[in-house]
Parts: sequence; C-alpha cells; structure tokens
Amino acid sequence: MGDFDTVAAMLRRMASRPTAAQQRQARRDGLQPLVVAARAQLASNGSNKTYKLSQSLGIASKDAVTSSAGPIRGKKHASVAVLVEFGTAPHWQPNRFGGTMHPGARAKPFMRPAYDMTKAQIVMRAGQSLVQAIFRG
Repeated sequence: MGDFDTVAAMLRRMASRPTAAQQRQARRDGLQPLVVAARAQLASNGSNKTYKLSQSLGIASKDAVTSSAGPIRGKKHASVAVLVEFGTAPHWQPNRFGGTMHPGARAKPFMRPAYDMTKAQIVMRAGQSLVQAIFRG
C-alpha cells in the first residue's frame, strides 16, 4: 500500500508540471544555442559589419505554446535578415540617391546553417529543462 501511495503522489505532482512558465523556459533554454550559432554564422560570412542584425537576434514567445529564435520584430535591422539569408535580385531603388539600380546581393545563409548545426542540441536542452521541471520537488 505504501508503494502505491508513493507512486500516486508522484503522478499527481507530475500532472501539474510543467507549468506554462516552465515550458516557456524550456523553449528558451533549447533555442539559446541556435541564437549563438546564428550570430557566429553572421560573423563568419562577413555579414556582421555593424552588428545591428546580430543584435536583433533573440528568442521570443509567440503565444502560450510557441517560441521562435531569430530576428525579433521591432529591433533595428530585424527586417533585413531575410535579405541576408536568401539574397536579392538586382532591383531599382527610386528613393536612394535620386534613383539608382542596386546590383543585388548574394545569399549569405546564417539561420539555416545555425539550425542544422544545433538541432540535436535544441531538442536535448529543451528536454533536459522539461525533465527538471517535471521531477523537481
């Protein structure tokens, strides 16, 4: 009877965990290596001249169950990340120097290579954080 009570108590504690805050923290813990790797990729491919794009990278909670890593909306230079990642075709810029033709820019991927390098680490770190939350006191 004592073993059953112990297991039942443990299952009751597990049922109330992880809380929404603990889940959010686990997502942040997991995604942190991705942000670090993306910043390193920017530096290695020469896209870190002003550091503004690098500084715009972070982790944001989109809703109660979703977080994302990458350029954070509202931070300076966040909108140019897609242009760096995928490059641009030659295009007309009417408001620059009275109108000029931009030659385009080659793609310098940084988010996808960072993800490819860290995807196993993301899962492992998020999982460890969730296990700690579930079994903690």
